Amino acid sequence: MNIYSIFVIPGALFLGTILFGIWLGVSGKPYSTALFNIHKLIALATVVFAIIKLLPYLKGNTPSSMIITMMVLAGLSIIALFATGAMMSIIQEPPAIIFWIHRISTILMLGGSITLLYQLNLV
Repeated sequence: MNIYSIFVIPGALFLGTILFGIWLGVSGKPYSTALFNIHKLIALATVVFAIIKLLPYLKGNTPSSMIITMMVLAGLSIIALFATGAMMSIIQEPPAIIFWIHRISTILMLGGSITLLYQLNLV
């Protein structure tokens, strides 16, 4: 398995998600349907691709408690990101806490993912 596909492709997709998210936020409400859909689809592709690439490293091994913790942190962060993103698109004037949860979840997901890669000896 090409080690670069574990880092470069999900990393580029994650960066694309961030850039389209910033563009979306700067463009203001109502959100552009095209930008919003691109942002959502890239985010979904990032999650799916990263899981597909990491599964072979998790099979056949008993994961340590740190690996399980980082997988749970990344998973909960991803759920929070999708939930808050949906709330931001549905609610006309969402409370500021939703925006903060979305931003903090992005950082937690990135940190959890990098720590997970480190614990799997891929970094």
